[in-house]
Amino acid sequence: MHIDISDVARVMAALSPEERAALDLRVAKLHRDAAFLKEHAIATLRALSDDEVVVRALNAGKSAGEVRHGDPTLIDIDEVLCVLREAGFSREGSKQKIEFIFPEGHHIELYGSSEALGCVREHLCSAFPGMKYSKGA
Repeated sequence: MHIDISDVARVMAALSPEERAALDLRVAKLHRDAAFLKEHAIATLRALSDDEVVVRALNAGKSAGEVRHGDPTLIDIDEVLCVLREAGFSREGSKQKIEFIFPEGHHIELYGSSEALGCVREHLCSAFPGMKYSKGA
């Protein structure tokens, strides 16, 4: 079904204020319903195991490849990535490790970004004179 935008504009311009208000309410409800369905779909994805999410993502990629490109053997990677992100999979920055040795000999290892570890290093070294640390950040 193809609707010309000019036809929609003519219909909208001809609406009475009451009809326009009713239309606005209906459109707002459709947006709320769509948002609810999207949130529900994301919650459902996040409740799945990692294996189930990967299978669902690949199936979505195959379906999108068939619909968008007319090729049932093609996997649409953008669709796969979208499903993985919605399921909570994300790529994190590289993690580094730094070991802190307190003056009393106790030690702790922390993992994180170079920026975060540098900040922790500054705070710990100022709080504990004589603090030693490995070259990690």
